[in-house]
Amino acid sequence: MSSVYYTLAGMFERSGVGLHSGISTNVRVLPAAAGVGRYFVRVDLPGKPVIPANIDAVSATTLSTELSTLTQYGKASVRTVEHLLAALAGSGVDNAQIEIDGPEVPLLDGSAKVWLEALQEVGLVAAGVQGIEDKAHDSFTPGQVRATLTPPHLLTPSVTTPIPFVLNEPVSVYHGDAFVTALPAPKTRFTYGIDFALPAIGKQWYSWTPEKDNFADAIAPARTFGLAD
Repeated sequence: MSSVYYTLAGMFERSGVGLHSGISTNVRVLPAAAGVGRYFVRVDLPGKPVIPANIDAVSATTLSTELSTLTQYGKASVRTVEHLLAALAGSGVDNAQIEIDGPEVPLLDGSAKVWLEALQEVGLVAAGVQGIEDKAHDSFTPGQVRATLTPPHLLTPSVTTPIPFVLNEPVSVYHGDAFVTALPAPKTRFTYGIDFALPAIGKQWYSWTPEKDNFADAIAPARTFGLAD
């Protein structure tokens, strides 16, 4: 496992409409210091609250993934974060500040592809190196990554090398007729299946091995779908 943390070499912006809320939002993704991770900033709310993009912040998973945090003004949330976070993780971005002016990440084309293409346009650099601001977009104000809009206690870098997790026995989680199972294996492989009565979707299975199949080609273009009543 690499001990180098990566972030964006610049910033990018995208706008669109949320799938579930129907609200138009603007998203700006900026570089962040090594060890602070990926996090959202609700720039439209009082105090511009920070919402960490980690498992502890997950507050709902019905139809989409919602991340939340409690502030002195109440609960601050952002939902439908899956595609954007997948693009960041799939491209190797460990640290990023995601500014959003609404409650839901835009759907765009319904996949991670548009987000990944935006990331590819700006490129990556090792997080924490000098000159990140110099390589950023012209509209990106130098020093903004570490601006006061983000509470310092939430952005204390932790640059220790992550300890690899080793799975020694099968683990399964069930909810209704859905399940997730992790099995010990020499290589990482994801296998996913769906089973819908609708003929256009039906039964589908797909396996992805990160070592062999490129994320940009194998996973990023996969689009979400909805069923009309």
